[in-house]
Amino acid sequence: MSSRTSYDSNRTASSGDSARSNPFSLFRRTTTKSLYMKEMLKAPEATESLGTELQSLEIQRRKGLDFAAFSPTAGFAAVAAGRKLKIFSWDRKADLRWTCCWAGTMLRECVKASERMVAIALSDSLVVVAAEDGFEVYELSTDEIETSEEKKPVMQVMGLSDLRAIALPPKTPKISGWICAGTGNGRLLIWGIRRGGGGEPQKELSLKGYNGTTLDIPSAMAFNHDGSRVCVGSRNRHIYIYELGGDGSSPPKLIELKGDFGTGTSRFIRFTAIAFLSENSIAITTDSRFPAGCPSVFDIERKTRIAFGGENETLDAQSLAVSPSEKRLVFVDSYRHRVILVKGSPQGRFNSGIAVKTRVTDLKHGSNLFIAALAFTHLKLEDGNIDEQEKILVMDRMGTIQLFSCNE
Repeated sequence: MSSRTSYDSNRTASSGDSARSNPFSLFRRTTTKSLYMKEMLKAPEATESLGTELQSLEIQRRKGLDFAAFSPTAGFAAVAAGRKLKIFSWDRKADLRWTCCWAGTMLRECVKASERMVAIALSDSLVVVAAEDGFEVYELSTDEIETSEEKKPVMQVMGLSDLRAIALPPKTPKISGWICAGTGNGRLLIWGIRRGGGGEPQKELSLKGYNGTTLDIPSAMAFNHDGSRVCVGSRNRHIYIYELGGDGSSPPKLIELKGDFGTGTSRFIRFTAIAFLSENSIAITTDSRFPAGCPSVFDIERKTRIAFGGENETLDAQSLAVSPSEKRLVFVDSYRHRVILVKGSPQGRFNSGIAVKTRVTDLKHGSNLFIAALAFTHLKLEDGNIDEQEKILVMDRMGTIQLFSCNE
């Protein structure tokens, strides 16, 4: 019989004078809890004016995480290092108890013996783990699964080449919808998710290169809420949006957005993250080669940029998340190792600009390329209803989870 391991804590943080003098009044301190795998981790000292650590995750690799991700509603979290993957579930109640659902070695059938994960993605029902030559899709559940040897992939695709990015629709129903993979030779490969599926993709697209003839590299991609559209950012300074349709019988319809990217010294821009704010708007983040390297919001129908967050400082924006209310987005500034919250204006929307940009917390420095995973979530109240106030979850490169409450 497999067993479930639960993690809780009895450690309480003192808010002290630093909380009373906190100029970032948008965030409220809460009780500190620690989450451990083998031993209790010592909570780092809180920095004045920043958020308080709520929980910590420890994986077996002490050097930190290669990847981490939250599900869209943040009921699940995934942490990865090498080929090791661990999935945690959370009932989103205020006691913040995380449970390790299952853990183990993924991608055993990769050709390269030293193959590592290159990407992971979560929906509310599925997790996909990808290496350079293939990927596996697993069903998320809170069943008492102890190791991945007991967990069989729903879908497995091998024999690919130079896979760079992968995406799932955020609201993927169980064993349905699309999965999209981007490769280093400019191919966009799309499969319908089905149990026992794999083999050749149902759709294969090519991204035009910088000179219009060569193929280019996709660096970030995301689906909209229902999976009918996928957005891809590539190094040729273009954003591509494909309408996929429901049954896959019709060819994808392309909407090509050309932002004012690449006006700096380099013609190549690395899109670090993409997210749909609504059906008609997307948010993107880029590296610092794009002037200011800040998040931008684009109107899909008008094919124009409607908001830009980089008037005052240079950033290197990564790990983007947007709120369900469409009023906020949060991203990682990897240049200064901090998390930034952005609010739209007026009426809290992004249709005419950015109103407020606030530092949420500082992040640990390190050599890992991965910096932090972000998500918005809502807590469940004692009566079973959902708290309408949005919360921010942050998981850093060492597996520390922090929760922040946004005041209206």
